[in-house]
Amino acid sequence: MAPLKPVRVREYKDVIRNPRKTLSLTKIYSEVLKYMSLNFESSVQNNLYEYRHLSIEKDVIKKPWNGFIQFVESEEWDRLHEQFGVSSYCCEEAVIYLSFIWKMLESRRVFIVPIFDIHAATKKLNKDYNFIRWQYNCTAEDNKFENNGFIQAKSSYIISPIRDEFQYRHRDNGTIFEINSLEELTTLHNVLIFSNAYSEMNIYGLSKEKSIEDIRELLLLEDRPSLENILSDDDIFIDLVLGVDIGYHDGMLIVSKGNQDTRIKQLTSRINNLIEQYELRSREIKNLIEFKNELVRLSDF
Repeated sequence: MAPLKPVRVREYKDVIRNPRKTLSLTKIYSEVLKYMSLNFESSVQNNLYEYRHLSIEKDVIKKPWNGFIQFVESEEWDRLHEQFGVSSYCCEEAVIYLSFIWKMLESRRVFIVPIFDIHAATKKLNKDYNFIRWQYNCTAEDNKFENNGFIQAKSSYIISPIRDEFQYRHRDNGTIFEINSLEELTTLHNVLIFSNAYSEMNIYGLSKEKSIEDIRELLLLEDRPSLENILSDDDIFIDLVLGVDIGYHDGMLIVSKGNQDTRIKQLTSRINNLIEQYELRSREIKNLIEFKNELVRLSDF
């Protein structure tokens, strides 16, 4: 699949006003789709449906409220961060991504593999966890999204002032644990967004009949696993990458054996309508109370 490219407003208007410049109505629709705030490009790879989202300039929200900057040292801002996952690195977008993921995975058991800062994540959520050998990797940097598949797990460990021996022994392990709510997903995001140049988490939405042991066994094998072997017909895998440092972007990969076109279109249509309404009001926001009310509206789809 060719790297995804952002579409500027002027390019979007040019496509609409000059349809002869494109080859077909399908091409026109494709360009319009890219202009939408939250969008996915789809393909079929190795008998799996793949959906990719890339936001190079954090432009899911094209008219954000920048007034939050004056409040970032306040306790009220800390409470908003804890509840919604907003930060100076990923503000309104965090609410969109996390709420979308939770909606996509509803009626399924949700298992999480946090990437990099696994010890802080498991400690913060106070979860029973299992060590694994493999983690999934996607990158969203240098204006492109790459699906790298399963790689050997790695995790951070403390080296100063005293090396943490437990963390060091497990530096080549990842962890997997179950979460039960959007609130727990948000808490995990709040840990990971401050841990590296980008944050990443693997999210497995599996049928109610499956247990953590079913997936843990596959992620402990010596041979590289595949999503084709892990996922059943109704299961969904999501990898979320959020850029922090310059050159890193936001990206999302959704993989399923079943066609998720209808569900994704339903959710993105609702989300993009909410975003459009929010952008009409964002410049009028005066304080964090009003901002909180808007975040509630953005997550209600």
